[in-house]
Amino acid sequence: MDLVNPSVNGENLSGNFKLNYLGTAENAFILYLIGAALAFIIFLIPPITSLYRSQNRVVVIMKEMSDLIKRVHHYYSGNTQTLECNYIKEDFKILRARLAEAENYGVSSWYESCGRSKKRYMMLKLVHLIKDLMEYAEPLLEVISKEDFKESHTIMMRYVRSPLGKVLNCTMDIVQKLIAAAEDGDIDQDERNHLEEDISRMPALVEHVQNKVVEATREFGSKRIQDEVLGEHYMVLTICRMAQLTMDEAKEFFVEGSVDDDIASAFRNSIKGLCHFNQGDLKWALRSSVCLLVNFMIGFIGWCAAENLVQVAAGEEKPVCFIRRYTAGLANINVVLLSRYGGGTLKAALDRVSAVVLASVVGQVGYVAFGWCTDTSRILTLISVFLVSWIFMYLNFDGDSNTASIAQRLAAITVSSLMADCSDKSSTASTYSGKYHDLSEIIIGVIVMNLFDMIVGDESAQIQASERLTEAVKGYEKTFQRYINNDIDHEGLAGEVSIIDGQLNEARQFVGTAVMEPRFWRPNFNSILFEDVVATYKILCTQILKVSKVLEDDKQFLLDSLPSFSQLREQMFLCLNETSNISLACVAHDEQGLASMVNKKVKSDSRIIDMLVADMNSQTQPPPVKDRDGEMHVLPDSRRCATATMIQSMMNGMRNLQLKSVSEKNML
Repeated sequence: MDLVNPSVNGENLSGNFKLNYLGTAENAFILYLIGAALAFIIFLIPPITSLYRSQNRVVVIMKEMSDLIKRVHHYYSGNTQTLECNYIKEDFKILRARLAEAENYGVSSWYESCGRSKKRYMMLKLVHLIKDLMEYAEPLLEVISKEDFKESHTIMMRYVRSPLGKVLNCTMDIVQKLIAAAEDGDIDQDERNHLEEDISRMPALVEHVQNKVVEATREFGSKRIQDEVLGEHYMVLTICRMAQLTMDEAKEFFVEGSVDDDIASAFRNSIKGLCHFNQGDLKWALRSSVCLLVNFMIGFIGWCAAENLVQVAAGEEKPVCFIRRYTAGLANINVVLLSRYGGGTLKAALDRVSAVVLASVVGQVGYVAFGWCTDTSRILTLISVFLVSWIFMYLNFDGDSNTASIAQRLAAITVSSLMADCSDKSSTASTYSGKYHDLSEIIIGVIVMNLFDMIVGDESAQIQASERLTEAVKGYEKTFQRYINNDIDHEGLAGEVSIIDGQLNEARQFVGTAVMEPRFWRPNFNSILFEDVVATYKILCTQILKVSKVLEDDKQFLLDSLPSFSQLREQMFLCLNETSNISLACVAHDEQGLASMVNKKVKSDSRIIDMLVADMNSQTQPPPVKDRDGEMHVLPDSRRCATATMIQSMMNGMRNLQLKSVSEKNML
């Protein structure tokens, strides 16, 4: 193959060598002046900081969250089942994603003040408060979606609808005042007085709700707890807990003096993290270094087989090497596509190639349109460079993850093409020769990297994802049993659940790479089922924490003392064990083990919950629980109803995951 030599003089547009840089110097000086003028103009534009973006988003999110929770209260206070609940569920999902975005902006704003901004401190506390309120409200959607709106529901809500609405309005008013104070980082005396007024009247509003619940219960006869109104008790408890949480946060929301982050401690922790290695990291670093060295040596030596095969006359140029000597292209692509897994390398290569191709086309179109050597074209080139950078970098920073990488390359490569030397010809043969060599270097570099990854690479992302998921699932089962058996308290449970949640997040990070891995000898990776299992166990983690928070240290009186608790415990352990085994077997494609599991009889869980409620009603005296200091009184019966509702929801979630795992085991 004879390739075009870019160094042939005939390809150059200029004539013989001339020592004349007057035009180049004039262009450079003019561009310098224009750049300086633009730099001064930019300072006149009001800055848009990360903290400003976080504040704006939090204000909007808070208003929408308040409207959603009020819509939940309005829907549940009615007497007709509609699709409104499902509509609210989807709005909550969108709101949670936007809240995460606001939190990321708040975290990034540390660099704008080095952690010394009261606005930032208050805004992050406000974000966490809104997140906690949403975590309280979201499980309520599952309860109200199953409401049948019978006569018992109408009777209960007739008593508590108005008092609950007042508690909810007071709660949202407090949060609204906190947002107003966080916008300027301080609170004046009038704002403080209004806030203290709302906080002071909250206990009376909550007590009025509890009294109305007692009045409504008397209409149902001698039973304190009715099967038909478990959801209503859960609704009351949730709104009262949200009010308690908001009050507690409001009392500790404001700080006196300056807010200082311990920068020295943060720096020491960063250095300590850099010095932490494990065997897998060292192995990966060694493999990557050897691969980089091989690609470097290939580029250093080159591949010039055509030199010895093609005879050329004296004075003529020899054919160009397929891989040019002393090129750094292969080593460069090694650094750009650096990944710990073979699938990651392939995925990064595909993303980069697609982005580079698109960006190259856009850049060439711009160059063909504006790259002429006329004054008008040069002015248009200057304007287009500014517009291209502005538009594409906006998409890079404010777009989603799918467009960010492409937008960044579009900005860089398009501007690079537009800033090339002007020409009255769109391109030359040497241009295509250089593009061909660049593409060849990318392909060869990726081949070398994939060979190293497949021969001496780490375990595949699919295996590591399955291992992390297995650790998380088995860890949750063990932690669940320990909590039910009173081997750990709420603080210990929260710590272990945090570890399990981290393992689930780590397992989820492998999904994108595992999907891209070659399937020469491995079974297909079922990403849909894998995501469903991870999502279900994350919900179960949240629910067990909610149960623990409702029971607190009164678990012995509220739950353990019931006669049917031993049967409930056995049934929950069995249901969780079956869920863990079936879901892991489906993820691992264990057909033999799965066949023996699906033949077992499916037991109904509703009877256990009915027995639990019957035991609660059989007790003549309320359980001897005590209110904590500064905590508003909530009826023990409401706490028991909420516990029974959440246990039922957890067991339903486990059964649904069993069904979903078997149904989706062969999906790709």
